[in-house]
Amino acid sequence: MRNNLVSLAIATALAGTGTAHAATYSVGDLTALGDPGYSQSTDFFAGTINDQYSFSISGGPNAFSSIASKLSLTIDQVITFASGQLTGPDAFVANLTPWVNSLGGFTVNGIGYEGLLKTGDYTLSLHGVSQKDGHYSVSMLAQPVPEPESIVLLMAGLGLIGGLIRRRNRHTEKVQSTETGVLTTATLV
Repeated sequence: MRNNLVSLAIATALAGTGTAHAATYSVGDLTALGDPGYSQSTDFFAGTINDQYSFSISGGPNAFSSIASKLSLTIDQVITFASGQLTGPDAFVANLTPWVNSLGGFTVNGIGYEGLLKTGDYTLSLHGVSQKDGHYSVSMLAQPVPEPESIVLLMAGLGLIGGLIRRRNRHTEKVQSTETGVLTTATLV
């Protein structure tokens, strides 16, 4: 029942606004961008916002995160992200979660997603409403997930280093002088 009321309120807000803003942005291969990924400030007009960002992931699974946010000084500058969706290969669909935070006298509205994405083409769709013209920020980052062989090699190297340190400590003894009573460390060969 509550979800129906929220959906009805969002639909009414979107239908009752004047200007509509819809744009499609092509990001390209997000994996190739590396760190810091993709970041853009997007302008919009008062009314509804329906923007899409298309991108691709290459080279196997990637840890992916995206966020769209708007920092507002006054209540009439607020953009409300009503919904967002990430679609991709093999009928992949993920709904994005809207959020609101207050920082001092500021309001930050946003929507985001974090998860593992496989190789393929994706579209990030953002839908919202605003009372005034403005801009919001979009950031996306994809980082390759290490292959299992790399993790095994790392663990083997750490094990080898640990073994060498243990071997070195086994050959070191503490010796106390019978004449002076001073405790010293001697390495046995």
